Amino acid sequence: MILNWGFFLLGSIIFIHFMFFSFNGFPLTVAPITIAFFLSAHFRITLNSTKFFLLLLILFWPIAIFLIYSVFIKSAEITDFISTYLLWVFGSLTIFIGSVSYLRKENNYSNVYKMALFMIVCFSLVQVLLLRFFDSTALYNPFGAFTYFGEYSLSKIFSITGPRAFGLFLEPSFNAFIMFFLVSVLLMGEKNDGKKNVYFLGFVGILTTASASGILLIFVLFFLLLWLRLFTNNIIRLVLLFMLPLVLVMFIPDSLMTRLNEVNVEGTSGYWRLVAPIIIISNAMSILPIGIPFGQINEFVLSMGLSHGAHKGSSIDNGMAVLIFYFGLAAFILLAIIIYKLISSIYLRNKEGVIFWWYVFASLQFSGGVFLPEFILPMILMIYQYKKKLYKSARCLI
Repeated sequence: MILNWGFFLLGSIIFIHFMFFSFNGFPLTVAPITIAFFLSAHFRITLNSTKFFLLLLILFWPIAIFLIYSVFIKSAEITDFISTYLLWVFGSLTIFIGSVSYLRKENNYSNVYKMALFMIVCFSLVQVLLLRFFDSTALYNPFGAFTYFGEYSLSKIFSITGPRAFGLFLEPSFNAFIMFFLVSVLLMGEKNDGKKNVYFLGFVGILTTASASGILLIFVLFFLLLWLRLFTNNIIRLVLLFMLPLVLVMFIPDSLMTRLNEVNVEGTSGYWRLVAPIIIISNAMSILPIGIPFGQINEFVLSMGLSHGAHKGSSIDNGMAVLIFYFGLAAFILLAIIIYKLISSIYLRNKEGVIFWWYVFASLQFSGGVFLPEFILPMILMIYQYKKKLYKSARCLI
């Protein structure tokens, strides 16, 4: 059974952006199917009255925001709200169940994750080498018309630093996200003698994507783990945490800084993922501090006239910003909890906690599609690995 699940998970990760068909504009992939089967096979779902009340609050709070906004601000589009709300129900229910339930079984999928990381990195490396030296785009759009949301434009495969690896996915940032997930989940469970290969593959793989956020976030992960090994004093470890920006500037090569500096240039993907969200959510919070109804991002952002490439932007490509946009002040409470758990793990020298809570924070920086099953699947696999490693049959993560 473990072997069967291994092949199933490997295929789900590798082909997560293979679209079987599109239903009313929404692409169906293997992700929601894998999530449903994985939850039922690996978690023993249990809810008490307190957890059930919290779940109801999570599910019905967006409806309250919709009603308040429609009554006191302006009428919100109901169709877009419903489509986003259904994604929210699926995603939040999945993560909630994974967080509060007992583990039904404790399988080791490290070999599956190693194989997935090796295959994705090798494909990405060959992809950019063929483009750079032979001007061949043969490995781009490997799924053709079955690519998630359809074939991507080949005009986007170059950046100011050269070719970018889309890998087997829709965009370089998602390619970097999947590699970041695989590195994180492997480092959480890997023995010391296998970590060097994980570090090397993760570093090389994310470099091929030229993802500014991916490069920055994996550097932080590596530095955090290095600090845990080098410094045993809790106070010194926390002081070094606040010196992280300075350390990054000192050790990142100039060639990588060129890519990272794009976050200061309006219209670039780095700017749109890290800087533009601050402007957008500032405007949203000034309108309704408790959040803007689901499905209103496109209209709201488009009205601001911010440049995203050659066009006006109509999306938020940062998951934390999406949560703040939709939930306002409540999202800051979630952010505070994540940061507290991360700092506590660093202080207590809890390696698994550092990896997990940094992943939770960092994963929200790669994309705005945090309600999508393709984002939820790696999250539930991380939750399973974390609970299996630390808590065994523990009921709750927080």
